[in-house]
Amino acid sequence: MTHHAVASRIGALLAAPVLLVAGALVLHSEERVSPSFPVSELMVKGGVFDDTLAEAQGPTIVGREAVVVSGNAHASMVGHDILRRGGNAFDAGVATAAALNVTKFHHAGWVGVTPFIGFNVEENRVAAYAGVGTAPAAATPEHYAERGYDVMPDDIFEGALVPSQPDSFFAILKRWGTMSFTEVIQGALELAEHGFPAHIFHVAVARGMDRDAYIEAGDTYGLDYWQPDGRAPALGEFVSNPDLANTFQIMIDAEQAALEAGHSREQALDAARDAFYRGEIAERIAAFFAERDGLLTYDDLAGYEGAWVEQDELPMSDFMGVEVYATPEWTQCGVLIQALNILEHFDLKSMGWNSPDYIHVITQAFNLAMADRWQHYGDPAFVDIPRGLYSREYARLRAELIDMERAFPGAAPPGDPVNMRAVLPRDERVAHPRHGEVTVDAGDVRARASALDEAYHVDTGMRDRTADTSYLAVVDREGNVFSMTPSDGSVEPHSIIPGLGLGFYARMTQFTLHDPRHTHFIAPGKRTMATPNPALAVRDGRGYFAIGTPGGDQQPQAMLQVMLNRMLWDMSEQMAVDQPRFGSYNFYGMFSPHPYAPGVMNLEDAFPDEVQAELEARGHVVERWDPGVAPTSWRAGSVGFITRDPETGLLRGGADRRRESYAVGW
Repeated sequence: MTHHAVASRIGALLAAPVLLVAGALVLHSEERVSPSFPVSELMVKGGVFDDTLAEAQGPTIVGREAVVVSGNAHASMVGHDILRRGGNAFDAGVATAAALNVTKFHHAGWVGVTPFIGFNVEENRVAAYAGVGTAPAAATPEHYAERGYDVMPDDIFEGALVPSQPDSFFAILKRWGTMSFTEVIQGALELAEHGFPAHIFHVAVARGMDRDAYIEAGDTYGLDYWQPDGRAPALGEFVSNPDLANTFQIMIDAEQAALEAGHSREQALDAARDAFYRGEIAERIAAFFAERDGLLTYDDLAGYEGAWVEQDELPMSDFMGVEVYATPEWTQCGVLIQALNILEHFDLKSMGWNSPDYIHVITQAFNLAMADRWQHYGDPAFVDIPRGLYSREYARLRAELIDMERAFPGAAPPGDPVNMRAVLPRDERVAHPRHGEVTVDAGDVRARASALDEAYHVDTGMRDRTADTSYLAVVDREGNVFSMTPSDGSVEPHSIIPGLGLGFYARMTQFTLHDPRHTHFIAPGKRTMATPNPALAVRDGRGYFAIGTPGGDQQPQAMLQVMLNRMLWDMSEQMAVDQPRFGSYNFYGMFSPHPYAPGVMNLEDAFPDEVQAELEARGHVVERWDPGVAPTSWRAGSVGFITRDPETGLLRGGADRRRESYAVGW
């Protein structure tokens, strides 16, 4: 099929996504949801749910053939079209992710990180791909010391990783896909070339652009993308990125030339990859960084390689009879596994859904896991990860530190999974880069946060960053599962490369500079411990669910709540996603300067005041997330969730209404 024929076909498809979803593609579940508690008690973003209805804010999308969920409707429809043309979940996943790179440029630009985990039915295997780039060769501790930095700078040219996203796409297509790059990129190409309707987040980011900063920096190119004709686009106005389309075309041409020369599909994929990492694109990226004294070089690009991590090396929890798998410690997904293991030692069901007990114990479990994240997680190529982190014995020891009557007033202590001790001795802990060792030990948990010196209070939450993350999942009828969390938007001056239309982000802010012992300490060739963390589950040897979300440090917390809503409380997938959320900030945040808010947790607006009062009585410092629209509502995440019924094979998807996420299926 020619480029123009495919583009025309996808253009027609994208023109009417609502009609498609409202029509034959969507099958509503025939069964009534029967949760384990009165439906009238469900709190849905500011109101009490009507007990005469069986769904939340929208229908759970049900399909027999496949379900796609992503952070944007047009991206989901691109994935749907690949599936309708015979592709599998992995072909569709790459196509959807590439489309997100266009429509969610502020959340997941083309060269960001793409942590991936998948389940392949034919191999009967879970595997993850290291879609987190490495630090450039020039990113040495000495370099930052010479420039006077004590924490990693939030600067593109000092903090961009080697791009991992294109490499991830080609690796997935080579191992588990069936289609060519040319075929799967057509939807993204069409969206970049001919435009997509500006959604609320794009408009909000464009309106928030600091025009003076762009003009002062001399970046009229980036400003023209965000504010063409000197203004932000109106909601629904079409936005294009023709230079990014041309970048796609360079890789398409390389693949087609290889095929015409008689090379295999795999060799042609390699040729397209080389066009990015060793050809014209790499040369132009390197020149762009060299002109601005940046760290990234052509040699960094040409020498980059990702890596597969196989099932027996992945963090895993056997939770409620389901094998939940996470990406390795170059992401934070082990936090989800640790929290699940800790919570197995508590009777969550008897506590009641979203009760003070329930909220308290979940946040405390995450405080313990987050303490281990700060102490033990890092690039496994550089760091010896204690495998005991995910053992049941270690989880039991950590669970014993939770006091149901009092919250940890400060960051929980890290544990010692090597020697199977609940608490790591203080002299072995890695301190906060600016505020020292402020951990409160288990014996001191009845102390209040006010006992901590005010100097230890940084911020009461994460920094407001307009660049963020997205998520996508695809599950097909065979039970193949694709779960990916693309991240790193491009919203700063000089973050978009003229002529290429792709942008960079300072992901290296998740490294540290203060202590060479720290697992997150900067080193050339090292992968940062990135917050994006997709997950999936296997049940009875088949793919069971895929889940993920944007939201920085809140990601695993939001994911776990949705999982419990479905697995423990019998909610439909959409209902599970729509319920109000809570989240702790009582740990060292992963973005420089690693904000720390002792004792703080947040609730969405729907929680009753009585719940807040009881949590405060236990020592939580409770704040409310803003109930407004984008971009203030991002903090609780935007979960995508697909399950596969192991008996019927039916696929069900939920897409978070907190953003413009979208699920399709048939």
